[in-house]
Amino acid sequence: MLQAIRDGVKGWIAWVVIGLIALPFVFMGGYDYFTGGTDRDAVVAKVGGEEIVRHELNRAVEQRRMQLREMFGGDLPEGAFDEGAMRREALQGLIDERLLHKFVADQNLRVSDEEVARTIRNQQIFHEGGQFSRDRYRTLLNQNRLTPEEYEEMVRQDLLVGQFEDVMRRSSFVASGMAERYLKLDREQRSFEYLELTAELFKDEVEITESELESYYEEHKDEYMAPEAVKLAYIEVREDELDDAAKIDNMANVAFERPESLEPAAEEVGADIRYSDWITQEGESDGLAQHSAIVSAAFSEDVLEYGYNSDLIEVSGGHFFVVRKAEHREAEPRPLSDVEQEVREQLRLERALDLARQEAEDLIASVEEDAEQLSSFAERVGAELFAVDGARRSDVSHPQSVVREAFRLGEGGVGKVELDNATVAVVRLAEVEPGDPDGVEDQELRQVQRDIEQMTSRADMQAFMRALRDDVSVKINEQRL
Repeated sequence: MLQAIRDGVKGWIAWVVIGLIALPFVFMGGYDYFTGGTDRDAVVAKVGGEEIVRHELNRAVEQRRMQLREMFGGDLPEGAFDEGAMRREALQGLIDERLLHKFVADQNLRVSDEEVARTIRNQQIFHEGGQFSRDRYRTLLNQNRLTPEEYEEMVRQDLLVGQFEDVMRRSSFVASGMAERYLKLDREQRSFEYLELTAELFKDEVEITESELESYYEEHKDEYMAPEAVKLAYIEVREDELDDAAKIDNMANVAFERPESLEPAAEEVGADIRYSDWITQEGESDGLAQHSAIVSAAFSEDVLEYGYNSDLIEVSGGHFFVVRKAEHREAEPRPLSDVEQEVREQLRLERALDLARQEAEDLIASVEEDAEQLSSFAERVGAELFAVDGARRSDVSHPQSVVREAFRLGEGGVGKVELDNATVAVVRLAEVEPGDPDGVEDQELRQVQRDIEQMTSRADMQAFMRALRDDVSVKINEQRL
């Protein structure tokens, strides 16, 4: 059903319509409730003189979650998406919306009332028995605290932006013959060889003095941090071990009303107060820290900063905790004595990689004079020489940076790239076979042309949005995101 709506409704308004079905509490302030929405009208950004407030951002974030849930079949993999990054991405979308709406309004573009009405009448969400229902329309808007006038203005804005985007698409210029040139490049094949110089090959040549070790540690202390951690005092209760399950609610109420201590809450259920070992935000595979809800509570503002008891935490059916901070340790560098071997190995690896880089430069100079030097060097140091025949740009059987370098070089050229695993690769291009688009079917050629037009249009739109941002003052309040 949601896909059908998106097929019939363009732009950001589509997700407003989807929200009418799937998530009414987003518009009603429910999402603000779950995210601590007492400050729901706090200004998170200003675009020119226009404000974007927190509840708008919350709504946009939840709409993005809805999109992602659909992509993953209803459930989001835990920890797969960074909340902070998602909120910033959603805010950038709202900023772009504001910029586009302002620009379109300044151009005096118009959408007739009839076109707005026709668009709304065609939105299936408002249909009953195959026809538009005014009663359903008003009911759904009312449930979401939208007046017909407000919703119609939202639709009007979307149509205006759609008009402008259509103009941008039609005005994007793609030169004739571009599809053929693209296919020629895409079908080009290159044969090359490469060899990998790993830092491990040179580690035995590296000696580290104590003074070098100490200097490196001082310069890189922030890479050897002991993470922020807390020890918790906690009450643990299981519903099936109590003579009266109502005691759990009583415990939760007392913990809230007496936030300065766990003792009154513990007395309610006759439980002992116990203490955890150090817990970090990464959690653990066992003990208290295996429960993400407990870790989240431990590092919440109420528990960590204010020293209050947590809310009641249910980690599984009938298994409850209330926690409070017992000790807190800020993130701090681990002493050199604890990380000496780790620091020594890292410094040795970096020095060895420098040697690999220098060896690669020397090898390039030799191979440029005599191509056979590459295979000779590989035999001498015991490294594998990879020979690649007829690779295309899309080749994924070899490191992507190596393939890109092979397609950058001229025939007979030699170059180097660094790989992710402390390795330098030396690449020699042996042969280039130009691509031939002559055998391509007309249908595929037309599709390639359309794809190029779409890419060009997107690039034009991105450049246009950058220009709009340069002309309008955009201020973001990071503390309120």
